[in-house]
Amino acid sequence: MKKPNSPETILSIERALVILKRLAAYKEEVGVRDLSRELGYSPAVTQKTLNTLKSHDFVHQNEATGRYSLGFGTVKVGLAMLDRLDVVRIAYPHMEALTDETEETTFLAIRDSLYAVYISKVISPNVIRMDAEVGSNRPLNCTAVGKVFLAWGKDDLLTKMFEAEAFVQATENSITDPEILMDQLKLIRQQGFALDQREFHKEGICIAAPILNQTGDVIASITTSGLASRMEGRLDEFSAFVKKKGVLISRSMGYSD
Repeated sequence: MKKPNSPETILSIERALVILKRLAAYKEEVGVRDLSRELGYSPAVTQKTLNTLKSHDFVHQNEATGRYSLGFGTVKVGLAMLDRLDVVRIAYPHMEALTDETEETTFLAIRDSLYAVYISKVISPNVIRMDAEVGSNRPLNCTAVGKVFLAWGKDDLLTKMFEAEAFVQATENSITDPEILMDQLKLIRQQGFALDQREFHKEGICIAAPILNQTGDVIASITTSGLASRMEGRLDEFSAFVKKKGVLISRSMGYSD
């Protein structure tokens, strides 16, 4: 029975997660009947759940014994989460250094579907400054952090944005034409950083660089964000700062040129 005020859950997914947690607790392979007996599920339901998990590589079945253990799919998920946790810890000193150099706010962002999400920040010492809450999201097409994920991300990401109508017109400078954006993304990859010049906020400029992991995948983006009136005359200088920090963090994450 569902507890009062508890959120609705999907029973089949809940069963799958319970089974994964139980497999994680076993040091040896386990059979269907043992699992069903311990968890209180019928053998048929347990088998169907294991079949589904196996098809996505979350569990492995020993062909000789028919017994089950965790699959490499769980490793991939776990490593992705560790990347996210590690990148905050590793990036933070570099973020502090970037704010010292620019005197503007530094953000660290990851991609969540078709948006960039801020996961850490170091605030500018200036009284008038750019700021946003950790956890807030930003569109990909009109922000520097978002363009980083488009430029270094998977080839079909721009197509998915177009299909989902996820292009945001935040200011009159926002790029909402996929072809124009594609041309800009090529330049971004060549120069190693992305710019948002009054595209998300009419008084703001952001400069962002990618953070890559050991396999060369973009896992995060570091950006400096400030008032256009302060940054317009120092774009080359600040871009070099941001790009260097992205390289240093990427190397600490295992990336090698």
